[in-house]
Amino acid sequence: MGCKVKGSTAPGFWGPSIKARVEAEQIPGKVIALLWDKLLALGKDVYLWMEVKSTTPSMMACSCYKDTVKRPDITCASCYGAGLIPGYVKFAHETIYWSSITVGSTITNIELDTTIKPNRLRLASGQLTGTAVSPPLSYSNARQLNWDVKSDLANIKNTNTVTVEFSTNGVIYYPISQINDAGKKPIGTGSITIKITLTRINIEDRSPEFEIIRLRHPTKDDPYIKILRSQVTEVPSWLQYGMRTEHLAERYWTVPLNLFDDTIQPDTPAARILENSIYQRITGINRENRYVTTKLSYSEEFTKFTHQSFDVRVVQPEEVYGRLVF
Repeated sequence: MGCKVKGSTAPGFWGPSIKARVEAEQIPGKVIALLWDKLLALGKDVYLWMEVKSTTPSMMACSCYKDTVKRPDITCASCYGAGLIPGYVKFAHETIYWSSITVGSTITNIELDTTIKPNRLRLASGQLTGTAVSPPLSYSNARQLNWDVKSDLANIKNTNTVTVEFSTNGVIYYPISQINDAGKKPIGTGSITIKITLTRINIEDRSPEFEIIRLRHPTKDDPYIKILRSQVTEVPSWLQYGMRTEHLAERYWTVPLNLFDDTIQPDTPAARILENSIYQRITGINRENRYVTTKLSYSEEFTKFTHQSFDVRVVQPEEVYGRLVF
């Protein structure tokens, strides 16, 4: 026996279970397949950064939190104002880091300066040179792809020096600038040890300081996502001289992140883009520009996560998203 849609004489579904029909015809899967084809044909390639959360592996609380204002420092190079180190991580990349407050570091003639926030490593009183060595930092680079590195240091005076070296065996160290050289690049599975050397010429000079070093490599050959612009929304407004039509903020959409990275479980929070994420176009006239995602929405048609959309705005020069985020 069929059923009628309320307010209409047209018959609805005649089967015993609408849910069973939807599942049998794989309707959610067809929706995702259609959207995926659209992205492959017309989508724009973008790099994506998302803020770390308390559930992010290897995160740690930052030392920049200020009791006076009850919030982290938005200009902090360690957490980028997120309150958790490393602040933001790039999608489809493995990020490892060594912070001045990482437990297990070995220091010689160096001390942790807790009088400033975030805390930094500096030369101990009366010392001209000193070293700090990180604990082993585990990595997995099966694809043998190149590493990106960013060190946040403060020389304070131009006569001071800070050298950064790395080792994959804890014995032989190379300048960090050589991390992608043949025979030195960390590949496969292993651990990296970082060593810094702080030096000043005069005892009276303020010491150079070390805050954090980040290292990352792609986990896949195409470590980016694809996005596509939605329909433009126009809003009419009446003014003294007549009607003016304005476009609302640009809105884009994409599919769940697990379609770009198969290590992500479908229909889980990890497949969603987060509010205040950052993306950067890889090609086109706006490449290198960064944008922030806002007003996110998600579609779970028939209890299956099929796509997500968001407004975007251009990152301003003074914002942490453009100045600091690595």
